[in-house]
Amino acid sequence: MAFASRRNFLKAGLAGTAAAAAAAAAVPAAAHAAKAPKAKELTYDVIVVGAGCAGLAATIEAADRGAKVLLIEKSAVPMGNTIYAGGFVNAACTWVQKRGGITDDLDSFYQDMMMVSKGRGDPELTKMYCEQSAGAVQWLTDRCHLSWKKIPMQIKPMLGRRHQVDSKAGPGGSQMVENMMAEVEKLHVPMMFNTKVVELLHDDMLRCTGVKAVSPEGPLVIHAKGGVILATGGFHANKALVTQVHGRRSGLDADSGLDDSHRRKHSSHGSLLPDVREYGPVPCRSDPWTHQGESVADGEFRNLREYAREPVRG
Repeated sequence: MAFASRRNFLKAGLAGTAAAAAAAAAVPAAAHAAKAPKAKELTYDVIVVGAGCAGLAATIEAADRGAKVLLIEKSAVPMGNTIYAGGFVNAACTWVQKRGGITDDLDSFYQDMMMVSKGRGDPELTKMYCEQSAGAVQWLTDRCHLSWKKIPMQIKPMLGRRHQVDSKAGPGGSQMVENMMAEVEKLHVPMMFNTKVVELLHDDMLRCTGVKAVSPEGPLVIHAKGGVILATGGFHANKALVTQVHGRRSGLDADSGLDDSHRRKHSSHGSLLPDVREYGPVPCRSDPWTHQGESVADGEFRNLREYAREPVRG
């Protein structure tokens, strides 16, 4: 009887110790949970992620069509790679060419683009790029008030197609960003800087419905009625992602920090979210001058093609 009492005493003591330990462990967790700030929720028609040339263009176009747009940028200022770029745009049959007495045709431009990509470019998207290139130059001229230098003759596929921004602010890309930012500000589009998108939201059908982000003021949950446009750059400097997408190693340095969109897109069920719109550089995968082609994934241009048909929804 004494043994039984002692055993019950030990069991009760151990149970009490375990409960006390669990309670002690729960206190810091509860305190941590209590300190965690609640995410602020916002709603817009369209969310644009990335304030480089592509993101600014998408922001202007969406706002011009009447959408309530939010522009998010993880850096302190709008720039992307654009501010370091020379501000060159390959295009055919433009007013700038005509001004310089240069004759050109879309079929030759298409053939030269496919030749440079060694046939690996998406034919449909390369054709679309060629056909819309003159319109893009016209839009940058009329909507963003850019001027262009006289076009020099160069090797294929540039030939007389390499349009360079006439810049007063250093590189042509810097002038491009400056002009586009001025137009975004005129549209009174809200912009969040030092804000990083960490997750894409989606419904049960994998339709992208918004983003989760971290800002200096705390966490954010931002809903998008018409979808999300990712304009956060390519992943050509991340060897692991290049290998994953293209099946081969890249000779470029890793960890460029420009692969955010692809990490987010492929993090959900291992597939692209169908309502995510993304701008890529050019529709070919092997640009021998800039290696930008490495940053083009097949999925990007499926989304680009879909976005080109319907830039703003909802």
